[in-house]
Amino acid sequence: NTIQSVFCCCCCCSVQKR
Repeated sequence: NTIQSVFCCCCCCSVQKR
């Protein structure tokens, strides 16, 4: 679950940045 962890990081960043 390493790739998913990085993918989620991007998602979280976008949501938090918004």
